[in-house]
Amino acid sequence: MTAMTGKGFDYGKEQLANLIVNEILKIEEDCNVDKDNLNIQRIFGGSVSDSEVIDGVLIDKGRAVVSMPKKLKMRK
Repeated sequence: MTAMTGKGFDYGKEQLANLIVNEILKIEEDCNVDKDNLNIQRIFGGSVSDSEVIDGVLIDKGRAVVSMPKKLKMRK
């Protein structure tokens, strides 16, 4: 169990609650949720209202070489 408190939390709590509930409903099976299918990351510098859901894999690393692509779509 965890709690969110602090300045500015009241402004985005509805949005955050909706994001979390919608994602839990996507991964639940027979009223059970496998916690390994859900990962919440805190990225410093943003506000609660900047929160978003990313379906798939997020790699939060910089590019090794400037010529590497910034985005990959439909890769195997």
